[in-house]
Amino acid sequence: EKVPIEEAEIVRWSRVPAEAALHFADRGKARTLLELMMGRPVSLGAGREAALWAEMRRLDDEVSALLKRRGPERLPGKEEDYDRLTRTIEEKQQRQREIEAELRRTGAWAFVEPELLKPAEFLQTLHPGEACLEYVASEKELIVFLVTAKGVRAFRQEIPRDAPGELRENGRPSIPKLVEAYRKAPETPQTLGLEGLAWLQREWMDHWQNRRLSEAEHVAISQALGQVVFPPDLRQALAAEGVKQLVIVPSRVLAFTSFGTLVVGSREGLAPPRRIEECRFLVEEYSLSYVQSLSLLAPIRKRALEKLKNPAARGLLALADPVHDENDPRALDRPVEVQLAWAEQERAGTDAVVRGLVRDVKIAADASLGPRWDRLPETQQEAESVAKLYGDYTKYEAPLVEIPRERKPGVVCVGYAANRPLAKSPDLGEFRHLYFGVHGYTDMTNPWLCSLMLTDLAAQPGRRQPAPLTMADVMGLRLKAATVVLAACQTAMGRMRTGEGVVGFQLAFLFAGADTVVLTQWEVPSGVEQEPGGQKVYPTTDVVLGFYEGLRKGMGCAEALRQAQLKVLRQGGRLADPFYWGAWQLFGEWRR
Repeated sequence: EKVPIEEAEIVRWSRVPAEAALHFADRGKARTLLELMMGRPVSLGAGREAALWAEMRRLDDEVSALLKRRGPERLPGKEEDYDRLTRTIEEKQQRQREIEAELRRTGAWAFVEPELLKPAEFLQTLHPGEACLEYVASEKELIVFLVTAKGVRAFRQEIPRDAPGELRENGRPSIPKLVEAYRKAPETPQTLGLEGLAWLQREWMDHWQNRRLSEAEHVAISQALGQVVFPPDLRQALAAEGVKQLVIVPSRVLAFTSFGTLVVGSREGLAPPRRIEECRFLVEEYSLSYVQSLSLLAPIRKRALEKLKNPAARGLLALADPVHDENDPRALDRPVEVQLAWAEQERAGTDAVVRGLVRDVKIAADASLGPRWDRLPETQQEAESVAKLYGDYTKYEAPLVEIPRERKPGVVCVGYAANRPLAKSPDLGEFRHLYFGVHGYTDMTNPWLCSLMLTDLAAQPGRRQPAPLTMADVMGLRLKAATVVLAACQTAMGRMRTGEGVVGFQLAFLFAGADTVVLTQWEVPSGVEQEPGGQKVYPTTDVVLGFYEGLRKGMGCAEALRQAQLKVLRQGGRLADPFYWGAWQLFGEWRR
């Protein structure tokens, strides 16, 4: 449990073919989500099967705890305890066999024993110009599996232990402290490893208002990480096969890295860059998408194809600019009373699944989920601009918990209409595209409290707080959405769990039925001055609108996002900084 399975087995892979190693590596990622997605057509909506699955997972935990408590040997003087625990374990394992037999009879066994990645079959699903990169990391070595239609290859890259020269030579007192904060098992103040290098690369983005690194130091770090993640022999292989689209399966700390911001060369192609405007970023060479496990691509793509036969009936639903600031002139002086007929319907299957996932984590209402939540008026304009791309639309501002039936393809809900009951309603399943222009909240300890902040209809004057749409709420939805865009801060963040990857909104929306989810790794700014005292620009709006414009032009989702990011980057000046365009990541299906 203390050593990730990738690190424990990294030596073994040098003795097996690349396909076998990839099969082994992938089975240790996104296990819960894969199990849920593979079994969902049978299990959800059938309370008995979902309850059996939840019981199976509970028994797994209990058996594991008992085995650890009993120990591997029958020690002298402790024979009675050993025998008693063994009988209890056997009873629980017998119950597991009974559950397995019942699930097999109902055809729901795929729910607890999903089909794993078979590289030979997976290769047949890849498109020309598409490649998958699955990363497996230890502190000393990084293995990259390159998967294309031609086969599977593995590239091994040693992870440098020393910080880039700019940090060692700088001598500023703050630099060793930063390294100390991010490095792991250090031997010297300059020792970084992959974890330290990746977190230092984020340092520039996470502390954008009070940066502790110089521009040259950040460029050196991004370039050093780029050389580790994209070694020269891998780049040569990608170029030889004409790859334009990369599907990234990150490992460990790389799950918190926005790969598009990695520096892979200089704009002039000569000396190593020292300034951001001299850098060539990975996003300039490839369209990028992410998935937590290659095994997930098959069910995601299968579901996307099935939707084409029976697509969602309506176009776009946008929720933006909610009311959660006491100084908001739209705030009412009394709570809003609503009746929710649909909320009375029990979803036993979904409830059992969520309980099984959460296990011992208690989902508790938090009265103060974060700092003061300022209004985001630009998201209302953003939502209306997006809706116009899909034709005519209706805008709602008054309290609304069900969306009226109408023929207009777009619906924009702002103010009191952008509320939590509406976001939890079955109406969301009628739309092909969902957009949230709100504040985001990330809880790295309890990911089930990661939230999108909406209007609280029951808010009391003087004690107004946003109503959080939590990750657990999202997993209770039933969506037909082709795309979900979360234009909020840090929505790609969550808790890292061995065997799962990042547990956050990407997992929740994919489980709920979305094909593609667009999220952010760090804070996304509202409006900024291009130059001090100059004109105000809105890079977040530019990325969002550019993405939807690309979709309307027929681009794939990943290419539409890439072009939107490049549009901001190429404005130059302050906006060339990856903080302003690089936070965005696309999870799931990258095609249109």
